[in-house]
Amino acid sequence: MITVSVIIPVYNVELYLEHCLESIVNQTEKFYEVILVNDGSTDSSKEICERYCRENANIRLITQKNRGLSAARNAGLANASGEYIVFVDSDDYVDLHLNERIRECVSVNPADIVYYNAEIQYDIKTEEPAHAFKHMDCVNGLRLTGMEYFRMTFPTEYIVTAWIAAYKRAFLEEYEILFPEGLYYEDNYFHLQVISNAQSVLCIPDVLYIRRCRENSIMTGEFDEKKCRDLAKVQSLMWEYCSTKEQWLSQPDLLRRFIAYLVLSVFYKMFQCSKPFVGRNQREILTNLWLKKWLPLFQERTEELGENLAVVLLLRMAGKHRFEADLKRAECIVRRELLKKMQSLPLDKENMRVGIYGIGRHTVALIKIYKELIGKLWSDLFFIVTCDKKSRFCGRPLLTCEEIPENIDYILLSSRSYQQEMKKNLLRCGIAENRIIFLYDGQELCDLVVAEWVLNG
Repeated sequence: MITVSVIIPVYNVELYLEHCLESIVNQTEKFYEVILVNDGSTDSSKEICERYCRENANIRLITQKNRGLSAARNAGLANASGEYIVFVDSDDYVDLHLNERIRECVSVNPADIVYYNAEIQYDIKTEEPAHAFKHMDCVNGLRLTGMEYFRMTFPTEYIVTAWIAAYKRAFLEEYEILFPEGLYYEDNYFHLQVISNAQSVLCIPDVLYIRRCRENSIMTGEFDEKKCRDLAKVQSLMWEYCSTKEQWLSQPDLLRRFIAYLVLSVFYKMFQCSKPFVGRNQREILTNLWLKKWLPLFQERTEELGENLAVVLLLRMAGKHRFEADLKRAECIVRRELLKKMQSLPLDKENMRVGIYGIGRHTVALIKIYKELIGKLWSDLFFIVTCDKKSRFCGRPLLTCEEIPENIDYILLSSRSYQQEMKKNLLRCGIAENRIIFLYDGQELCDLVVAEWVLNG
């Protein structure tokens, strides 16, 4: 019989812990063991854990001084004895069929990793889209290696969180896969180790985890100095790991895309640090590391927009005159590829009625790049929002989905993260699918917000 261990780090979550533990103890099939790691809580979390231990023979408690999420998870791993490991954050909760579905799957089809889906409970307003923790349907039922899974899901479905899967304990032990302690963004490095080494990955369509998006959590709190420094440290670990693994070095095109993706997303995040000088300092550290480790890889001739955006960003940061030719070439490719994208949009014809869905930073970046590369927007343009906020935007009419007129030619979806939700809203309102234009095809390494920041930041 397959056994599953649950590891739950606990730190000052008295408001959410009981909800989490109730979802664990009320499973349709009982978990083999549940390991609670009290990481120095100062509220009533420890007492709640002790009560559940008294009432449930399969739950045990480890108490340690506050050492952070990674150390708590690693402590749980060191004490776990189940064949499979599941991580649950103590402010989240799980579907009551989680254990049943994991055991059912691996009994028939043993795998190093079983990925399932998660949905979000929004306790606060956030930009995180509802599908953020749901993998593509095309991978369901396939038996893949970790690298095959990565190729199929990167970059659009690149999900790094540790709590969205069950892991074979023997697999984690064989490759000595642990979380880097003392750092935020530990899941990024953990996920890289997992997908680099897994020989068998199985994806199932079930939604088995509920992530609570709440105030004052690690990911929704301020992006402060420690988070910025930790993000840089984790990137350094990831870059070093990739540079020593044949499974990455043997696929230079994939490796280059991955490093470019990390550079663009991480550098833009660092730009938002609450202490700007810290963000710049950490970008400079990573730039120097990239020059030493990855410059030759990026000097291979590539025409891809995102890869060249990363080169522009890094070489401008480096300020090295000896790379002037590389920088000029990358800038030319970036502008050429952006121009192609802008020219493909129906915004240059006066007799065409076009709606742009969204009035946030994505739409602002789109308009700015379009005007810079092409010029005036000539179409009969209006903007669309899901909820009515005001009557005009950028001097043009602003409508809700329900107010869209019948005589429109096209609607352009401006957000990469929300384009699936936007499409569903439009279809519900009777808009024909052939009138909906996606600005992104799913292979881009970044959106136009980041592209505009690189070009004009």
